[in-house]
Amino acid sequence: MKFKKITAVVTALCFLAAFTGQSFARPEAGVKNNQSFAGIEAGIFAEKFGKITEIANYDSPQAVITIQDLHSHAQTQKNIASILKALDEKYTVKRVYTEGASGKVDISWLAGAGSGLNKEIVADMVESGKLTGAEYFAYLGKKDNLFGIEDERLHRENIARLGKIYENEEKNRKISAAIKNEIEYLANKNLNPDMKKIAKASAAYHGNKTEAAGYYRMLLGYAGKINKNPRKYGNVFDMDPRSFTELNKVVLIDELSKKLNPKRINAHMRKYIVQLKESMSAAEFRALADATDNLTDADAFFGYISRRGFSAGENSPLAAFLRMREINSSINPLELFAQEQKLEELLRRALASSELEREIAFMKDFYVFFDGYLSNKLTAGDEKYFRQNFKTFSSLYAKYASVNYMDGLKEQFSFINDYYKANNLRNEIFVEKINGVDELVSGRERSFKPAGEILENAREIIVIVAGGYHTLGVNAILDSKKISHITVTPKITESAVFSDAGYRQTIMEQSRIYGEALSFVIASQTSDARKFKNIAEAGAVYLGKNAGFDELEAIAGEISKIAGGDIAALKRIDADNAEIRFANGAVIALTRGADNEIALKTDMSAAARRGAAETRIKISDKTVLEAYFGLAKTLAPEAFGSLYRAAVIDIESGPVYLAAKDFFTAKAAEGADFGVDGAVPALEEYARSFEEKGRSFEEIKAELEIDGISYELLSRMPEFFQKKVLSKQMEKDMSDKNITKERKGLLGRVVKMLSLLLIISMTFSALTACGQNKNSQQQQQPSVEQTVVPSLNADRALADVNYIAQARVEGGKIIVTDEKGRLIDYIIKGICYSRDPNGTQYGDFYEKDLPLLKDLGINSIRTYRPFAVYSDGAMDIAKTKEMLDAFMREGISITAGFSYEDMAPGGLMEQYLREFGNHPAILTVALGNEYNYHYGEWFEKQEWMTRLAEAAQTAKRLAPGKITAVVHGEIPSAQEVKEYKDAGIDLVMVNLYRGATFTDAPLQWEKLDTDMPFVAGEFGRSSKADDGTDTSGMQSEFLTSQIRHLGAGGGFIFSAFDEPAKGDRAVNETIGSESSLGVYTEKGGAKPAVSAVKNEFSAIADGHDGYYIDEITPSAPSGTDSSATPAEEKDIEVSAQMYGDGDWRAYALDLGHISLGKDGKLILRVKTVDAGANPAARIEIRNTDADGAPLAYSNILLERTYNLGGAGETVFVEIPYEMIKSIDFSKPVQVVISTGLVFSGEKLNNKAAGIEVESVSVRSAGLELPFFSYILNRLSITKQKYPKARAAAIAALEAPLMLVLSPKAFVKLHGRTTREVREARLEAAKKMKEQAKKSMAAGAVFGAAAIAASSGLFALSLGFLFSLIGINGAVFSLSLFAYALVAQLPLLAAAPVIAALASLTRNHFNWNLANAQTPLDANVKVNMIYASSLRKLDGLLDKYETMPSVNDDGTVSQNIFIVNEKMTPAELENFSNTGISVDGKTVWFSKSALFGIVYYAEGVAPEKISAAVQNKKLEKTVSKALKAGKIFLGDSLSADYLEVDAVSEKTGIGEDPVTGNAVLYIGASARFLSYSAADFNKARDIRDAQGWQRARSVLVFLDKARTAAGFENYLKILGNAGNGNIIITEELALELIEAGKLGAVIGQLRKDGISIMIAPQETGSQLTRNQINLFDGKFDSFAGVIESASAGEGRTRFEADIITEGLAIEESFRKSGNNIVIFESAIEEYVQSDRAGLGRFLEDITSSKILKYFASAGISAETAKETARNFSIEAVMRDFPLITQGDVEDMYAALREGLSAREIFALNERVNVNSGAKLYLDKIDARVQDKTEAETVRQAYMEGLLEKFAACVEFKNAARKSGFKNKNTERLAGILASFKYLPSSAEFSESEAAAIRERAEKMTAKNYHNEITAVINENPQLVPLVADLLLEMIFAYERETLMDKKDFKREPDIKAMNAILSAA
Repeated sequence: MKFKKITAVVTALCFLAAFTGQSFARPEAGVKNNQSFAGIEAGIFAEKFGKITEIANYDSPQAVITIQDLHSHAQTQKNIASILKALDEKYTVKRVYTEGASGKVDISWLAGAGSGLNKEIVADMVESGKLTGAEYFAYLGKKDNLFGIEDERLHRENIARLGKIYENEEKNRKISAAIKNEIEYLANKNLNPDMKKIAKASAAYHGNKTEAAGYYRMLLGYAGKINKNPRKYGNVFDMDPRSFTELNKVVLIDELSKKLNPKRINAHMRKYIVQLKESMSAAEFRALADATDNLTDADAFFGYISRRGFSAGENSPLAAFLRMREINSSINPLELFAQEQKLEELLRRALASSELEREIAFMKDFYVFFDGYLSNKLTAGDEKYFRQNFKTFSSLYAKYASVNYMDGLKEQFSFINDYYKANNLRNEIFVEKINGVDELVSGRERSFKPAGEILENAREIIVIVAGGYHTLGVNAILDSKKISHITVTPKITESAVFSDAGYRQTIMEQSRIYGEALSFVIASQTSDARKFKNIAEAGAVYLGKNAGFDELEAIAGEISKIAGGDIAALKRIDADNAEIRFANGAVIALTRGADNEIALKTDMSAAARRGAAETRIKISDKTVLEAYFGLAKTLAPEAFGSLYRAAVIDIESGPVYLAAKDFFTAKAAEGADFGVDGAVPALEEYARSFEEKGRSFEEIKAELEIDGISYELLSRMPEFFQKKVLSKQMEKDMSDKNITKERKGLLGRVVKMLSLLLIISMTFSALTACGQNKNSQQQQQPSVEQTVVPSLNADRALADVNYIAQARVEGGKIIVTDEKGRLIDYIIKGICYSRDPNGTQYGDFYEKDLPLLKDLGINSIRTYRPFAVYSDGAMDIAKTKEMLDAFMREGISITAGFSYEDMAPGGLMEQYLREFGNHPAILTVALGNEYNYHYGEWFEKQEWMTRLAEAAQTAKRLAPGKITAVVHGEIPSAQEVKEYKDAGIDLVMVNLYRGATFTDAPLQWEKLDTDMPFVAGEFGRSSKADDGTDTSGMQSEFLTSQIRHLGAGGGFIFSAFDEPAKGDRAVNETIGSESSLGVYTEKGGAKPAVSAVKNEFSAIADGHDGYYIDEITPSAPSGTDSSATPAEEKDIEVSAQMYGDGDWRAYALDLGHISLGKDGKLILRVKTVDAGANPAARIEIRNTDADGAPLAYSNILLERTYNLGGAGETVFVEIPYEMIKSIDFSKPVQVVISTGLVFSGEKLNNKAAGIEVESVSVRSAGLELPFFSYILNRLSITKQKYPKARAAAIAALEAPLMLVLSPKAFVKLHGRTTREVREARLEAAKKMKEQAKKSMAAGAVFGAAAIAASSGLFALSLGFLFSLIGINGAVFSLSLFAYALVAQLPLLAAAPVIAALASLTRNHFNWNLANAQTPLDANVKVNMIYASSLRKLDGLLDKYETMPSVNDDGTVSQNIFIVNEKMTPAELENFSNTGISVDGKTVWFSKSALFGIVYYAEGVAPEKISAAVQNKKLEKTVSKALKAGKIFLGDSLSADYLEVDAVSEKTGIGEDPVTGNAVLYIGASARFLSYSAADFNKARDIRDAQGWQRARSVLVFLDKARTAAGFENYLKILGNAGNGNIIITEELALELIEAGKLGAVIGQLRKDGISIMIAPQETGSQLTRNQINLFDGKFDSFAGVIESASAGEGRTRFEADIITEGLAIEESFRKSGNNIVIFESAIEEYVQSDRAGLGRFLEDITSSKILKYFASAGISAETAKETARNFSIEAVMRDFPLITQGDVEDMYAALREGLSAREIFALNERVNVNSGAKLYLDKIDARVQDKTEAETVRQAYMEGLLEKFAACVEFKNAARKSGFKNKNTERLAGILASFKYLPSSAEFSESEAAAIRERAEKMTAKNYHNEITAVINENPQLVPLVADLLLEMIFAYERETLMDKKDFKREPDIKAMNAILSAA
């Protein structure tokens, strides 16, 4: 199915050849030319027959060619015969082995069975699927070398099995459909929107309802989105969309095709062929026509055009068309399918956000394999995948399906499995059979050679013709035997529907013969009777073409002669049917066909084929249109929708339209299938316009004609033609003024009206709210689309050019087509790159060199030899691709150079370009290097030009769409340029060394009057003179000037690195020493020129990024303007006091007492008064005492540096609560803004900045009713996208409610929240109401005055008028005045209401805009409580709530109850089926006011029920319960699960081995009543501490990330593939050291909470001790030992279990001890092997689920101590709020005296409290059975816990309420704090003490992480001396954050790390 779709896409281009060829290519009649045409290249075989899709060279004596077969497909069989013929003619094929036969195959029966037998009859047997391509080849060539490779018995048994599969197909199809429906239901119900979208698109694509390009575009779009932020998704490794090269090609073809104008291409092709004919002699043109099959062989003809060349300017549409065809030709269908499947699997894994989604998505995707399994449609790779995962599929299906339909198929699984097993076994039999005849001889190790060279060097060539299923298996066996092999895929453009039907019929017939029913047995090995029948039937078809059914008797006699058999009887059954019986028993049935012809009475007949919908339409010679659509019909029907739109016909032309109308009408009437799904919507809508009462729509359609064509026929025609016919009809309607108006449905009108009203309402609200806000600023306007003008001087949108799909030279420019089909003006900012004269050492250097090259700002490199990696002297294909991919990712293109020797036919250039000519990193193929200097010395000029022309031709063939260039020394002459162009060169690059300005070289180039751009192939200057003088300054100056004088095409600096081997010889004084021309030294040291190059290249209007020149590009969304004012907020009156001057300057703002909600923000409005360039500030926040003095340790330094505006400019600084939450808001708060020259020893500004703080304001939680929030969210009016619009809409909607409700009632509507938020909201609502009352009074006064004034004016005016005519005006005026007052009384009543609503709307708007945060934590604590029975549950309800709860810190909790004892029918009535089954038992669900949320499964263990229901569905249930309880979360709920066991007799805490959740055992008896909900949090505290301890014990060794680029790539996915503890290689460390970035990298990682160790080389390490001390430890990868230092304890070594194998990673992990090192390569192997995407390991080790792997592990003294150290500081301060420094001193003293842990707890009531820390002692008692060991473990635990207590005291003293972001630093703070209570035992000198104190005092915010680690590593025993200093440093600089309870992974700041690594 997929193959047909892709075939349709990649063969669309053949239309043009069919259309134009018929008109122009025909040679003069009677002239025959047998000469070959020199312009047409002869490959191994013509591309129109097939393509080589795989090559493996082992230099073996034999070469095996495997031709993939599509059984019974006529075109495939004919192409196989043609391929065999070409191979035999060129190389001589020793033997052909074919599937479906055994032993030697005799085809003599075809040669002499009857005198009338001829080639036409044999051809018809091929056409009907009766004869294979191998047999046809043997027949045509009279060959006797055809052999079978089957084991006859096994083969025939498998035919029987396949026949049985086909017999059961209908039954299987129905059951399979039911299974599919069940899975579709589950998917629609449970998958997230993205997964549903992909699933829907996948179903449409695989169901042939959509095009491949659109589907691939969507997949690649998702890949790009995920690759940009892999941590947001479940992605573990790089998913770069550019790596899916084949998919990108299909998308690019589609995008390019949409830009083509068929009429223009057609006109250009006609013109080109006329010019071609005129430029050739008649003999040459006839030779061309013969060589291209009358110009209809598209591959040959277009290949000729591409090689011959033409003026691109005159034929640009044709050039674009040919570029599209070249991309098309480069697609490898096998790789395309593999990439498609891989990307689908990666996306499914990445997008699934829960286990439920993963499992259902897996089932949905696996169903395709399951269906293929049942219907014999699996490939070998698919079958292996199916076999590995079917058990998982069936178990998941049983788990989720309401009815298990799979039970109806179980009896068939056995023989279907046997069928596939036999097919796999046949692969081995095939090779064994060949080996038995030809004795295969192994070759050497695998290396690259082109196919032609392999075949030329092979002593014997053997061909296998077998179904594509066998390719993978047979090639694997040949690989194991080291036999060279080549895979050939025949070209298929015709539908495979008919071949499939023929194949099935043959199998069914043969299966009945062999005992119920693969490749079938080929015709030559069937029985004589079968052979006779085949000949007789073919003869009947052949003779019937020219005879009528009435001539039956004569025809029967001819058939007898042809078949060589006697007729026993001729029987006429009726007027249209007859049969011929032969004496040998054979019977053929005949029928009257169309036009009275004779046809076979079977779907296999040629007559039937001609009439069938699946049949291709024969090409007619009558008209071009017939020929065009005849050829088009050979394509897969499902592709027609798009292919017909690309038709190269002028449908607008009247005669063509009429011809097309006749053609389509006739073909539609014949039943031709144009691949459409009925009428286009416009046509159907047109028909519906005739609807009227009394007539059905079907009746209308039956009578309706559109431009003379019936509706029914027109709806079958191609969509583009339906639209054309409809437009013709509507033109007539218009002329007759009889057009029917479009009828709009009621629903559509209602929706439009509602939308309009909503827009009007929201606009009015926004204007009301914003317009009356005096302090509001104008909102920044969104950017508008800008049209990009295709001019180099215009402003042009930048484009990142990483992927070069096509490149060409045109109009004096280099034009690149990127992966999106955009044309880009490309300017080369390049450098020449070489590491040795022969180009063989790139593999040793490129990973280190690439960051250096990237740092130069280049976009291209030029090499002098093939840019390849070599292993053992041979080109390493895989590693070369890795290198090219690496440069592509960095946006660096390649100009690959080749020497004279490389360019030889079959040489290194040809080998390289065959593999990499189409790689998207390749820009140019550069031939030679200034060889014009060496004519007569190395070779004569003519020799060079001949070699150049041959090489250029090869380059264009193997690297189509890439630029072919030559490098010339100095400016060439016009004659030389012409010679180069005649040789096929696109671009002449010039090597120029003329000093700093190129002198007049650009002018000389301009005078050449060429359309090539001026590109410098080499330019530069050495950093040394020939006498060794340093001229590095001159080098910088030269390069600066030279780059500024580059031409439009740019150029290449010579060179990247010095080449000392060249010596100090100077070519001339403008160059200097040849050895020092690099901008880097040989070892990578940067010269001053690096900075110059970087600056100048960055200043070029960016050639690297290029410019789009052919599209409209929307400008990028603008970021937040720093000068834009946020919404009006509650201002705090402040005055800033300035301190210091000169180097140090700070402004202190005393804010007093402020209230900042949990998710609020502090906003500073800062105006710059005086400053230098780019002023910046650092900000600190702290508490003060009542007198304004700063409190010790309360200071918080904000991590980032804030940019200030220029003089007179204002910026807003937003500080979220999360950054300053440890501030005690019950005490005064002070903000300090530093703006001096330096801050904390680091440079801050060039000039101290003077500022004014204009205002300080706060934000808190907004007021939004849940219903209104829901509506706006559905409309995508979110707080993030449209804060003002949302606030205005909410204000307008809620203002009326505020008006009529009391403040308390209004706030209550917004749901339950924290006390702090509730009080803030109530206070705000009260103020709003008070303001509204004032506005109401003012409104009433204003309204009364306005009404009185207007009434008076009205009365006086009329009174005056009446007085003029004599009426008493005064009396009349008074009457009118009274009347006007009464009339306006409703307005008088409305005025105060309107004023009040306006006030409420404005104030509500301001409040919500200023307080847009969410007050509640969306991480809901879900407690799964085991209750066994409803009766037991009833007892639990006295203690545990059924309703959700909210505590004062915003934490939300919900209890879920699990029961498993049998219920009565009455009890079960309140439960519903969840659709989940566990151990064969249904899980039931109930939610009631009495019991809350309950899950029940009879007799199933509670933990199993709990595990089964923990999915998205449960989260939705909890979410509904929260809403019912008036708890509204601002974000999507995420569940933090805890299991609570009230069933078993156990007490204490443990882990669930299935879910990894913590389990709190509270006892089955009344003891559980002593446990409260607070104990649940204690259990979570222990879980978190254990989780951190276990997470710290697992490290990932980055054995593959050996470069900065590889390291950065790993960091991108760190959150999904690791837990934050990493080990790097020495190789990576040395690269970072060389770049001067090691300290910055380590510091940034530590800042982000990531531990980093080093793995030095076992011997010969280049790292110094000081460098090693920077790391947290070192890892000996050979011994498996980790060494680290601990403050005060010294260095420790411990063994680690090493995991290097990914396939058994989970099992290895469970068996491992406490310390584990996992290799990155093992993780990658694990992910790649997990095609199903159901693996949980990586997710588990980055979350609390890590504990399930240690559920049965013991507790050692080490793990107990580390667990204590990892309790969160928040939990300790919560459980021990009264602990003092004296308490800690007492406990340390008791510990030294030998008191037990429990005795220490019992010392005083402040520490002897119910806590998680104390509860852990029970766990030690339960896990450690040996009493002595248990006491040791408890004491070690107590040591760690006392460190935490010591830290707790320090945090309290520092007025901190929460822990640090960096958990390692928080742990270290405890260790350092403990030294206050421990006696020092270290021996040290005064000098040592002074040195370490001095070092500690010099630490800064920037380096303290690294410095503290280094101090500990260098002398851990001396750390106690500076513990106080280090603690002070930590509390001054360390950020704090609450630990995320959901996981233990640490995520690096990618933006910061990218800045560091890009500089490296």
